[in-house]
Amino acid sequence: MSWSKRITLDRPLQKVSLGRFGPPPIEKEVAESMADESYAKGRQEATDELNQYILHNRREVHQLIGQTLEIMDTKIDRCLREIMQEIPELVVGICRQVFSKLDLDGATVRGVVDDVLQDLPTQRHGVTVYLCPRDLELFRGYVETMDKDYPSIEFMADPKMESGDCRVESRFGEIDARLSTKLRHIEDQLKA
Repeated sequence: MSWSKRITLDRPLQKVSLGRFGPPPIEKEVAESMADESYAKGRQEATDELNQYILHNRREVHQLIGQTLEIMDTKIDRCLREIMQEIPELVVGICRQVFSKLDLDGATVRGVVDDVLQDLPTQRHGVTVYLCPRDLELFRGYVETMDKDYPSIEFMADPKMESGDCRVESRFGEIDARLSTKLRHIEDQLKA
């Protein structure tokens, strides 16, 4: 039945009474109880939805933190590898700078020579020790009894060598105790 129909009355209405249309009326206490229940239900649904949203975001943040830490770990490892590759060259470079400015005395030169000669057998015939000219002069000035202290050993100046260098030739081969060689060995050991 459509409510759009027009009703025409042939005389004016005198008394009108309308019957109830729709669900039966609800008492005030029941209506308030239903409103409270609806409010509590809506609140619980909103809380549940918010908790799900927080849980989802927490997982996402946890995942992003994990990815960020993994990227940082990779970059730190790469930086450490680069640093570890550079350190030996840096250390050797610093040592070269320091050694080039050292002013050796006769006792230090003798210590260098004695360290190298320790590696030779006690029979030292045919042994030649090469030093830079300045170190040889310091060494000879320091060692008053060279023939007694170093019998059968010939000492020669090598202008190609630097202060602190020492090279020994014998029938067994050559001992290269130049600072550059020692520093190269140190650098190789640091890189290994």
